[in-house]
Amino acid sequence: MASGSGMSNVAKIGILLVLGGLGFAGWKLYSAGLKSKDDAQLFEMVGAGGAAAKAAELELAGRAMTGKISAETLRGHLKDASPKSRIAAINGLASKKDKDSAKDLIGILEDPKQDVEVHEAACNAFAKIRVKEAVGPLIAEVRNSKSEAVRQAASNSLREVTGQPYSNKEVDKWELWWGENSKTFVVKDK
Repeated sequence: MASGSGMSNVAKIGILLVLGGLGFAGWKLYSAGLKSKDDAQLFEMVGAGGAAAKAAELELAGRAMTGKISAETLRGHLKDASPKSRIAAINGLASKKDKDSAKDLIGILEDPKQDVEVHEAACNAFAKIRVKEAVGPLIAEVRNSKSEAVRQAASNSLREVTGQPYSNKEVDKWELWWGENSKTFVVKDK
């Protein structure tokens, strides 16, 4: 062992192996503690970032999928100061396929002050929250967003909602199709 290094490489590897073996058990203990947190505390943890944020985000997603958090509660967090909290709320609403949140999510798409990642999450949400009202704003995202990720998310959701094959590189085709079909188009159930 080199002087001043403190711990041999063998000891470090041993510690990693032990911690790796305790990973799932450690996760179970940690996630059990998250279950005792209320929704607001979990959103605070997500917003604060750090190691606990991802676990809190996963707990919120699980609550959304199992109906343990209401769409109303999730919609209330769409205006949180933290973009990460807003994204967690959007993802929860998408998991619930909450069509009543479409207006709020369209508002996010139309707000140029929202972070790019929030726009991307809102675009992605419409792949699950399949509503006609989102088509125009999604086409606008394909046309106007400076972010390739947002344009891609918008076109993916457009394909999911409309059944049309166009990509984010074919905004003129999207606009032409929507101009010809906006009055008669109906979203098909999946």
